[in-house]
Amino acid sequence: MSAEIAVMGEVKLLSVHGSFNAELLSPDTKYKVEFVLRFRTGKHVSGWSKNPVRSVLIPPGKTWNEAIQNKVNLAEKGSQKSFEILAGEFFNPQFNSHGEIQFHLDENKEWKTGLVIKGIRERRKEEKEEERARFIKIDPFSYGFHQGFIPTRHRKPGSASNASLIQLEHSESIESSAKLVSQAKGSLEAINGLRVPATSRV
Repeated sequence: MSAEIAVMGEVKLLSVHGSFNAELLSPDTKYKVEFVLRFRTGKHVSGWSKNPVRSVLIPPGKTWNEAIQNKVNLAEKGSQKSFEILAGEFFNPQFNSHGEIQFHLDENKEWKTGLVIKGIRERRKEEKEEERARFIKIDPFSYGFHQGFIPTRHRKPGSASNASLIQLEHSESIESSAKLVSQAKGSLEAINGLRVPATSRV
C-alpha cells in the first residue's frame, strides 16, 4: 500500500501542528528540527509569493511565550523536488528528558494551494549524515483539522469548503481513514497532532 501524506487543497488557513516526546532524544544534546516540504509537480501551485509562512518550535519544558519562531517565503524555494525549512534548534537537557517538543507551521493571509507536507526531520545539530536523522511523517489526519473542518474526501455534499482542507495523495485506505475522522469528531481539541511511541533514542 502506498504511504499517505498530507497534500493541501485550496485553503486560506494553513495550520500544521504536532508534537513528539523528548524521551526519544539523547539528553545533554543540541537538536535541530526541520519541516520537510515540496510543491506538487504538474499541478497548480499558487498563493506563496506575498506572505511568508511561520514556523514555531516549543522546546521541552517551555511555553508558547518562549517559542522559537521563524518566517520563510516558500516562493523563494522554487520548484525543487523537496526542501526543508527550519523549525528551530534546542538543547535537550538531562533533567528534562520527559518533556514534549511541539511544532507548528501556519499562514492565514492568502488563498493558496499545491503544498505537500512530507514530515518533520529532527537530528543532532552536529550530525550531517541523512541516515542519522529521525524522519517523522506527518499524519494526514492531524493536518488540516481546524475549528471542526474535516478532510475533503469525507465532507458531506454541499457542506462548507473553506478553512484547512486536505486530500490524500494515495487513498487506498478510505475505510480506516473514515474511522480516524469519526474518532476525531471534527474537534481541534481531539487532535493532538503527531504522537510517536517511545522507542530507541537518536
